[in-house]
Amino acid sequence: MKNKKVIITIVVLVLILALLGYSLYSIMLSKYKFKYEGFNIEKIADQGYEGYRTEIYINGAEEPFYINSRYAPGDVEDIPFEQGLKQKINGKNPIYVTIDPTQQLTGKTTIAALNINNMIEQVFRVEVKSALTQDVRNNMTIKNCENKEDAVIWLKLGDSNRIYSQDLCIIIEGRTQDDLVKGADLFDFVLLDIIK
Repeated sequence: MKNKKVIITIVVLVLILALLGYSLYSIMLSKYKFKYEGFNIEKIADQGYEGYRTEIYINGAEEPFYINSRYAPGDVEDIPFEQGLKQKINGKNPIYVTIDPTQQLTGKTTIAALNINNMIEQVFRVEVKSALTQDVRNNMTIKNCENKEDAVIWLKLGDSNRIYSQDLCIIIEGRTQDDLVKGADLFDFVLLDIIK
């Protein structure tokens, strides 16, 4: 009888520990995998890179497509943006991503531009080209908001964090280069209808 009580006590303790372990595992996993507006998002850390991977389905495809971003949608949803940005570049080919060479931007802004470039080329199958807003050396493509026929995405430092447009020119403005990365991620989420 005493052995039976010991066995029951051990079984109950093992079950309690298993439930506790599963609960802790679920809590830890929820920090790395979550949903935003119905989209599955996973926090990733790989060889020094930290960011997020968002699962999307393009044109009703059965297999998901994944986009990477430095920030989660919830991290950038407070940045104001103009409605109708997707329509500004819809049907345009190529699209130019441009920066002002006099602002002495570094690799962070390059990352922001590459994120936009990769997402547009991979998801929308549109060619994206790099440009500068003004000439500093020969043989560089010059694109800015004065171009009325071309779709231009201009990453620029400014007084606020926001996304707005002038004709076909979409301006991603940030106070710092980190803010430009946030704005680029927001722009991707807007184009993909993750943030509306």
